[in-house]
Amino acid sequence: MKGFLTFSAALFIVTSLYAQQQSDLRYNMIFPDFGVTGEHLYVEVYYSFDVSVLKYVKKNNELQSESIVSVTFKRSSDDSIVARQAWKIPFSVSDTMMLKTSRSYSDIFAFYLKPDIYRAYIVASDGNAPTVKDSISIVVDLKPFTSETIALSDVELCSSIQQIDRDSTNRFYKNTFEVKPNPTKMFGLHQPVLFYYLETY
Repeated sequence: MKGFLTFSAALFIVTSLYAQQQSDLRYNMIFPDFGVTGEHLYVEVYYSFDVSVLKYVKKNNELQSESIVSVTFKRSSDDSIVARQAWKIPFSVSDTMMLKTSRSYSDIFAFYLKPDIYRAYIVASDGNAPTVKDSISIVVDLKPFTSETIALSDVELCSSIQQIDRDSTNRFYKNTFEVKPNPTKMFGLHQPVLFYYLETY
């Protein structure tokens, strides 16, 4: 059986654009679902940001940048670290014209955690501007789900949903669908269709 909860947070970071312009580097984060797998909960953390506002430096005839993101879960009762993931996400472009418009990037962190009360810490920064960083912490109360009651997931807002063949390499694959989240939770001219995903157990 699998159960879902939803809450969200956004990280705001001020950085310098290529060409010495000043702008906001905004990381959008959501914790869209928690699924039961044995005694552990499967926790997914989605994030997205605009790669065009990263600081790019010229290397090997390319403009290169990277974002560094980490998520840490600490048990509230004793402040011990129970899970942590961090990685660098590199980007490269051939010329500055490719940075004139927004280029959104989305990805996912996944964790297996026992039911408990945790504090999640999210840190994001521009790899070429190490002092440009921000962080946020959120209390996460993971409750167990039982087979004694029928459960309905929370609604996950998405940028697109399409049916695809089973693909174990696709990080957004769920139950015969590719479910791409919308961590910004914003819809309008550039995202006119509101897709949503939920499950019943």
